[in-house]
Amino acid sequence: MVAVTETARALSRRRLPAHGFFNFMGRLFRDKPLCAFGFVICALFLFAGIFADVLAPYGYNQISPLNRLKSPSAQFWLGTNNLGRDMLSRCLYPITISFAKRVGQLMTQLPDNQAPNRSYRFYM
Repeated sequence: MVAVTETARALSRRRLPAHGFFNFMGRLFRDKPLCAFGFVICALFLFAGIFADVLAPYGYNQISPLNRLKSPSAQFWLGTNNLGRDMLSRCLYPITISFAKRVGQLMTQLPDNQAPNRSYRFYM
């Protein structure tokens, strides 16, 4: 009887791990750093996809013939192409399109390799 009560007291004194988002993230970064690195990369892409209109300094097809083939600088972070279009903007906007496509797939639960008919596979 004494051993049972001592065991019950020891179990009641043991602190249970705290639950919550920040505790989970701390444990993730500590226990699985490679997984945490992948999570950070995915979170950055998600952030860039949602806020591409705000983050992009120029329009997707906005041309500036005077700034053709400029190297990276403070004005054009990734430089410009042969028509004078900002390359950073041209990298951010397709993330939005890809993000919208993935959200649509998740909403319909339609994987990439399964399609309702063959014409869908041909055009996608």
